[in-house]
Amino acid sequence: MLKLGVYKFEQLRNGKDTTIFGRMKKVDLSLLKDAYSAEEPDRTKYYERIMLDQMDDRGAYKRTYRSRFDKFDAAVLDILNERFAARNSELRIHDSAISNG
Repeated sequence: MLKLGVYKFEQLRNGKDTTIFGRMKKVDLSLLKDAYSAEEPDRTKYYERIMLDQMDDRGAYKRTYRSRFDKFDAAVLDILNERFAARNSELRIHDSAISNG
């Protein structure tokens, strides 16, 4: 059998996810379980690489990145602190958004 994509997690770890021409290979989605292993220190990097080419049945790509809303979150917190500073009480925030759900 001819296997042209990335089908072993070691290929990702060893940087074997590109062709000899420099193009990115497709990555087997089943490698997500290895990427999210508790022992894997770079799991976010591998998750992002595995999900790069994945799409749903409507053609929407499944992409999300760590810390992508850091500036937005900081701006919102500044506004909340400004508006609610006079309350002199703890402000609790419940984030109900989903990232990769």
